[in-house]
Amino acid sequence: MTGTPVFRDATVLGGCLELLADAVTVLVRRRQRTVLALLGVAVGTAAVVAPVNIGHMARMDLVRQFRGMGIDVLIASPATQPQPGHAESRPVPAEAFLRVRDAVPAVTAAAPLAQGSGTVVFRGQTFLASVTGATPHLAALAGLKMADGRFLSPLDEGAAVAVLGHDAAAELAGNGQAPAVGDLVRVDDAMMQVVGLLAETPRNTLLPTDLGRSVIVPLGSVKRIRPSAGIDGVLMKMADGADEHVAGRAAEAYFASLGQGAEMRVESARQLIDSMRSQMKTVAGMIAALGGVALVVGGVGVMNVMLMSVLERRQEVGLRMAVGATRRDVTLMFLAEAVVLSGLGALCGLGIGLAACGLYAVIAGMTLAVSVAVLPLALAVALAVGVAAGIYPALAASRLDPVVALRAGG
Repeated sequence: MTGTPVFRDATVLGGCLELLADAVTVLVRRRQRTVLALLGVAVGTAAVVAPVNIGHMARMDLVRQFRGMGIDVLIASPATQPQPGHAESRPVPAEAFLRVRDAVPAVTAAAPLAQGSGTVVFRGQTFLASVTGATPHLAALAGLKMADGRFLSPLDEGAAVAVLGHDAAAELAGNGQAPAVGDLVRVDDAMMQVVGLLAETPRNTLLPTDLGRSVIVPLGSVKRIRPSAGIDGVLMKMADGADEHVAGRAAEAYFASLGQGAEMRVESARQLIDSMRSQMKTVAGMIAALGGVALVVGGVGVMNVMLMSVLERRQEVGLRMAVGATRRDVTLMFLAEAVVLSGLGALCGLGIGLAACGLYAVIAGMTLAVSVAVLPLALAVALAVGVAAGIYPALAASRLDPVVALRAGG
């Protein structure tokens, strides 16, 4: 038997410390069973902490993507995909897409994009890159920054020049020699002169391509690489105070008026952000619900350990009650064990969950961001589950008949 049999005469703080010390001693003595119960609570807690924090990181990453670009942006993408077997319509000139600035007063700037891919070769290094045909407006609309050289200018239209994304340049580096301004790179069968290198550019999931891994060429030069190239999207800047819904509908109507093949679906950055946030919350909520189920299963493990402890310690309980311990003392004694067990499991689960978040951040290329509010909440839920699981065993122990309990084997 460990600890002092009667706790009611101690001070509140002293009594609590005594209860916890006694609980730790008992749990250490039954360490194998304790570890199994700890794992159940830890896995359940980690399954709640990890998805909630991953969703938080994804939302923070989404916000960071728009710090440079802003949310007063409209993104136009093809409304329909070409159907196999249908004759292709005559491509609409890029200049027609640029005139959306004149047709829709709420749009102050536009940057049509033509997407493709090509094999880029530089001094024996080969890289399959995205090839993006763009106009000079893209740099301002997408918040691009230059590491060296310059971005495309109006004088480059039709010229064999290119701007390399940061990651694309890194992939082409061979023997420590990365492409520099003035170097020539071959994109498929076209030779392009590098006029600029982008600074490191975070992946923006709302853009149709990863500009960091792209070779950006003038819109009029993209046909050198992709003869059948057409406009695959338009990035537009709205005027201050413009209504995004009105501007979007007006832009869609203008693109539809250009003829078959130019129909575009226009969404605002704010709408896309809200949609993605809603999806993230739904997924995170579903995973957290599964984590809650795992936490309940962990609570069942705690209850099992506590019931076994009551069964094995009947003689001890009978002796305590015989020398003056009340039913309340016995109940608190077993509840303390449940609290310690679930508390330690919750702390382990927090560590596992945060480690999983860190690993996910590294793999996904995100910045680790922890939702501080979820940590005490997860700890409180785990403790509540532990206490709830320990109530029945504690009450069962307190209702033991001291005489019967003393006769039982330890």
